[in-house]
Amino acid sequence: MSISVLYNDYRSLVLQVIKQAGDTMTSTNIKRTALSLFAKHGYNGTSLSDIAKQVGMKKPSLYNHFSSKADLFLAVADEVFAAYVDYIEKALAQVRGTSVKMKLKQALLSTAQFLSSHDVGMMYMRMVMFPPAELCQDIRKRFESFEGKTDDMYMALFREGIQNNEIAPGDISVYVKSFYALLDGISTEMYMYSSEKMDAKIEASWTVFWQGICERN
Repeated sequence: MSISVLYNDYRSLVLQVIKQAGDTMTSTNIKRTALSLFAKHGYNGTSLSDIAKQVGMKKPSLYNHFSSKADLFLAVADEVFAAYVDYIEKALAQVRGTSVKMKLKQALLSTAQFLSSHDVGMMYMRMVMFPPAELCQDIRKRFESFEGKTDDMYMALFREGIQNNEIAPGDISVYVKSFYALLDGISTEMYMYSSEKMDAKIEASWTVFWQGICERN
């Protein structure tokens, strides 16, 4: 599947990010609205009054659900990080039983899909690259926890690839770091190029990456 097709899939992903289980509809609406505004305007460019107005309530009513703007931002951050892990896990489940090459490429394409979802992808990038100064440590802790989960997924894939002779024997941690560098490059360029150019860039970078790690018989 090309990134050109994936670019149009963000609406359903936005709804998936804000989970409703164990939450009230009002809190869900607040988080969904906050996600959109934080993504567009950043933490400092969004006020609780902005969020309350768009939700259709008075600002004091927000405090029945979240103690502060920081509390709301971190709640949205938790959901976005969790949604990324869930998204990749489901994507890999769809290609279970295939080659490791196919699984890794699916993870790459799914990351591009996740980041191309306008509000969710932009919120993710803002948190990772430009976290609010006063929340930097909180975001970093959450990111480290989130990355620990993706570490486990990717290390398992590289280990499987070495075991079945798809990937040349080597330091798995080095392979994972290199794969992250590829994902990070795609993450940045998603906001610089058209979907058609990103198709070509993803395919080219993937081809070179795989050629560098595959086992040559």
